[in-house]
This record gives sequence, structure tokens and C-alpha cells, in this order.
Amino acid sequence: MLAGCLSALVLGGMFAGQTETVAAPAGPPPLKLDLAGEWQFAMDPGDQGIDQGWFRRDLEGRIELPASMAERGLGEDIRVDTPWTGSIVDRSFFTDPRYAPYRQPGRIK
Repeated sequence: MLAGCLSALVLGGMFAGQTETVAAPAGPPPLKLDLAGEWQFAMDPGDQGIDQGWFRRDLEGRIELPASMAERGLGEDIRVDTPWTGSIVDRSFFTDPRYAPYRQPGRIK
């Protein structure tokens, strides 16, 4: 159950686009929690998982961490127009002919 709750919190927050700044507590450094292993997950493109209580049930998807969705062959294919949490500030990726091979479907770098 802990893994399911953590997966819902970690992946739910990540896909919901939620960000939160938390001040580090005073005192000894925080304990580290190794997240390696198999996790349950569900993609939530409609951002409904929290409202519908997905964290209360087993999720059908499985992923072995550490890894990304792309590394595990999960999720949508990466495209030039994929929305990112960061941004490419060097426009030459989109315009320079030397990067053209890396803008092609299946070859995005």
C-alpha cells in the first residue's frame, strides 16, 4: 500500500504539473528514501487522478525505477512539440539544418 500511495503522490504530482516550495527543516539532514524498485502508475493526461482518488486503488501500470517513462517504452512518443517542464532556450535546435535529423519522429534528441 505504501508503494501505491507514494506512486500516486510522486507521479500524480509530477503529471499534474504541481510545484511546491518547502523550506528545509532545521536540525539533522533528512533521511534518504531509496525509490528503486517496481512502482504502480497510471498516466493522467486529464489531471483527474487526485480528484477521483486513484491513490486509493491499485494502478494497472508498472514501472521499474530508476528510469524514465521513455526508457521503459511507456507513455507518449517524444516529439518536437512535446510540452516540457523546462524549455529549450537555444532556438537553433528548431532552425539549424545540422539538428534536422534529431527533429524527426523516433529520432528526437
